[in-house]
Amino acid sequence: MRGDRAHRPSALPWLLVALVSVMVLVFVYPMGGRIVDWSAGLAERGSSFGSVAALDDGHAWVVGTDGSIYFRDGRSWEKQDSGTERSLIAAAAADPDHVWAIYDNGVLRFDGKSWSAEAGLRGASGLRAICAADASHVWVVGASGLVLFFDGESWSRQESGVDWGLASVCSAGPDRAWAVGEGGILAFDGQSWRTEWSSGDSGVSARLTGVATSGGGDAWAVGFSADTTYLPVSVFLRRQGGSWSVAHREPDLRFTLIHVDAESRLWAAGSGYALVTYQDGAWSRPLRSSEELDYFTTYGIDSGGGTLFMAGNLAATGGMTFASVFEMEDGVWNMTGFPGAGK
Repeated sequence: MRGDRAHRPSALPWLLVALVSVMVLVFVYPMGGRIVDWSAGLAERGSSFGSVAALDDGHAWVVGTDGSIYFRDGRSWEKQDSGTERSLIAAAAADPDHVWAIYDNGVLRFDGKSWSAEAGLRGASGLRAICAADASHVWVVGASGLVLFFDGESWSRQESGVDWGLASVCSAGPDRAWAVGEGGILAFDGQSWRTEWSSGDSGVSARLTGVATSGGGDAWAVGFSADTTYLPVSVFLRRQGGSWSVAHREPDLRFTLIHVDAESRLWAAGSGYALVTYQDGAWSRPLRSSEELDYFTTYGIDSGGGTLFMAGNLAATGGMTFASVFEMEDGVWNMTGFPGAGK
């Protein structure tokens, strides 16, 4: 993902991409309503995508198991050689010549021509998330409060001040970043990290898994807790005026990641058909569950220009192998057939 959201939206339709256990689903979501076009996208059986990094419709990367990396040039997806068979769990792009992907104990960098392993990371492990404000301000976070920083030349460790795991990181520029995890929210002011919100503050106990910003001092975080029946309850926190507060709760659904697009629309995704959006004070669910599918999980979400990408896994009922698309009509997404389904 990109930490900086200062880019301008385009008139392109919204394109949502999700990897099935057998195929990739492609959702085309126009800003104004129902579907107008769709295409086949990727098809890699038995794989899984863990993240997506997008600059625009012509520059997007998805990464996943066995070192798989695909690049979208605006017309089609092309596989790129990562040089590793390690499963890639997160990616970030600053520009077409500065892209990164991480695995558990390492970082890959793309220079516009090829991927290579980054040096200077000996001893780093438990990496979980990455964001890039620009080519010389890149953060990686992980287990036990780990924060790594790339200044355009080399990697170094930054002191987080905590020992709990960090699951997500975002940036609103070189001097402003946030990281979230098991114990709360950390903020970076250009000099150092400090705890800005702790789980349990204001009586809210939540394990945070995602954070996103559209720039400036505003940001969102998402996590989950359990109610009195021990069912999952997703908790959305919003930062306004320098402080965090609970903005929304979603019972029975577990949202694990969020993204803010160029129009300041919040997208939240997770498991069990979980997808909600927020804009101008209103929450909505553009994707509804289907009786023909039993599980849908999103692991990566990012946008560039007017295109939104989602990468994840879709499991089929009874072992059925098929691909499909969802069409939205009257605010509800319906699953329809897909060319080549079942082949």
